[in-house]
Amino acid sequence: MHNPDAKIVVLTNKKQKLALSLLGAEPISWRVDDQEYLWQADPDIWDGTAPLLFPVVGACRNGSILVEVRSYPMPQHGFAKDMEFVLIRKTNNQVHLRLGDTEESRKHFPFAFQLDVEVTLLDEGFAYQCKVTNTDHKVLPYAIGFHPGINWPAAMGKVVFEKPERPDIPKIVTGGLLSRQNRKLDFDGETLLLEADIFQQGALVFRDAKSKDLTLINNNGEGVIFSVSECRHLALWSKPQVPFLCLEAWSSHADWEGFSGEIQDKDTMVMLPAGQSKQHGYSLKII
Repeated sequence: MHNPDAKIVVLTNKKQKLALSLLGAEPISWRVDDQEYLWQADPDIWDGTAPLLFPVVGACRNGSILVEVRSYPMPQHGFAKDMEFVLIRKTNNQVHLRLGDTEESRKHFPFAFQLDVEVTLLDEGFAYQCKVTNTDHKVLPYAIGFHPGINWPAAMGKVVFEKPERPDIPKIVTGGLLSRQNRKLDFDGETLLLEADIFQQGALVFRDAKSKDLTLINNNGEGVIFSVSECRHLALWSKPQVPFLCLEAWSSHADWEGFSGEIQDKDTMVMLPAGQSKQHGYSLKII
């Protein structure tokens, strides 16, 4: 959720203006030729715009994680989206932000880390690159994800996947957890029509996706390309009859229904050795 009192940095070039909040390192406005492409947070519909998800993605069973048998409260999608990043460097078209572990973060996640975010304006879009560094003396288990919401009329256009994807996707159950039971989309694997009821049962989660690019396109051939790196899973999410669509990429996902293990047992968590770093990112470009 964007806090109107949070500090904001703005990047510009000839055609674009990108605003980021230091709260969560979240892009909150992306204007191209004075057209707004990002959903503008509305607490009555969805209070996010393009949150950064860390150190978990999605919901944790019972709203908590286990580390060495001890339970730690963990909000959906983690806590980075609610913490203020430090401004390290800024130019007209690039900004570097940083978040480190704090006394508050260790109440939820008892690990030392550094999360660097570098955002760069491109000719027809922007790149959002993250580097996670393990500053602890033990392995750092984490997940990271990206959740940009695009201004998009409900039930219009299509999403085209770079490579064929499975039409069988996990059901979403109570609390936002994933079920081991699948449901089948009316989908040829490459082109998904955005019909009116497509999000009636929640997010569409494409586990172990082959595609690294998604193209959101309307009937006039206009839209955006969402490209990702070092994210195993893709997802699409909106609500019925609302004018936005979230294009999502995750390294891990919500807990399975009935999961009771420790954080390192969560599905497809990154296990980063002490002293090492790993990069993840996405870009959005105008077609």
